[in-house]
Amino acid sequence: MPPMEMLRAEIQQQQEAEKKPMVMYAPPAIQGISSSEAMRLAQHLKKIDAKMYGAYWCSHCFNQKQMFGAGANRLVQYVECAEDGYQSQRQLCRAKQVNGYPTWEIEGKLYGGERSLSSLAEISGLSPPFQMDPRGSLADDNR
Repeated sequence: MPPMEMLRAEIQQQQEAEKKPMVMYAPPAIQGISSSEAMRLAQHLKKIDAKMYGAYWCSHCFNQKQMFGAGANRLVQYVECAEDGYQSQRQLCRAKQVNGYPTWEIEGKLYGGERSLSSLAEISGLSPPFQMDPRGSLADDNR
């Protein structure tokens, strides 16, 4: 095949590859009822513009969201960092130097790892009382 035809064939292959739809993945749905404490914390985190950086495939991110329950979780500002995740904000995650998931950004500081709700309340400055609910979702960080 002459060089010009090879170049045309290569360009055509590249154009065909670009037409293929990119598959985007979404995190699993969060279930469970939110405790009043979880709702109060989520409202507070929203008010101070806190963010949770995560990835759809991250089990610790899923656990963190489950601690909030479905209702409160909808208030938490979530940033998808996986490149193939739904509504990915990969560039923002890189710019913030998020290296692991979940990572919380609270008052301009980054806090890595899955945290109890009581720990998030303390870090974010949520005033007491912040009590443990009957399900134990506000247990110590030593899990």
